[in-house]
Amino acid sequence: MVSAFGAFFQKYIFNDTEYLVWLLIAVMLDLITGITKVWVQGGHKNITSRGLRMTVIKFIQYGAFLIITHVLVHFTVNGESISPVSFIDRWAYSLLILIEAKSVYENIVAINPKLDFIKPLIEKITEAIKGGKTDEE
Repeated sequence: MVSAFGAFFQKYIFNDTEYLVWLLIAVMLDLITGITKVWVQGGHKNITSRGLRMTVIKFIQYGAFLIITHVLVHFTVNGESISPVSFIDRWAYSLLILIEAKSVYENIVAINPKLDFIKPLIEKITEAIKGGKTDEE
């Protein structure tokens, strides 16, 4: 019975458990850095259940997103796969990981602004594109 449910789940709900591990790591890192940010900025008394609730909501949203993506990529008609968007899963999976990576980065910068390596990099790229010109020119 358990194996039948597992087979059903993998076929119709979601089948990339390795990806789920990577996503779980990213979400947990976001939660940990988010809690640390709140602690550093306002002390332990500012840590509330709101962040945990938001993480639960995120799991529900991500879960629905991943299931819909799986359905779009793997649906069949008369046993034949006819998905016109079979490429979308890689894009969708990458999107979620990138969202989490950006959130972790934002939390790290909020904890210690000296760790903001993107802003100086963007400034250098912008300067190189302008060819050393200033905004007043």
